[in-house]
Amino acid sequence: MTRSKTVCRLIGWTCTTLGALGIVYGQLGSYLHFTSAESYIYLAFGLISIWAARRRHRTAVAVLFAVGIACFLWAILGLTAPANEWARYIGEQEPLDVLIRELIALWGGGSAIREILDWRRQQTSSAS
Repeated sequence: MTRSKTVCRLIGWTCTTLGALGIVYGQLGSYLHFTSAESYIYLAFGLISIWAARRRHRTAVAVLFAVGIACFLWAILGLTAPANEWARYIGEQEPLDVLIRELIALWGGGSAIREILDWRRQQTSSAS
């Protein structure tokens, strides 16, 4: 199994777990509260990531990159939530929410970019 598929699977199970906890309990302890929109978004990211981890290598890389960008934008939205009127639909953004999304974005996006750069390096060295 390649590294991107492993990362995709781990991010998928993390997001699926957070989504399921949000749907069933609505919170994780007293420090992480989920709205129903957040729960379903996490669940969708998780299921898509798990699905991609079982597909071709480039599918896993593409999904890692897409989920990484989406989580990065979601984290930025969480940081600017008081300024965005429509951001209230996804609930109050707590620091742990934003941190989890930033870690997923860095890990997923960074892994995807590394795989792409490795692939390009391999292509240029084999063409020489």
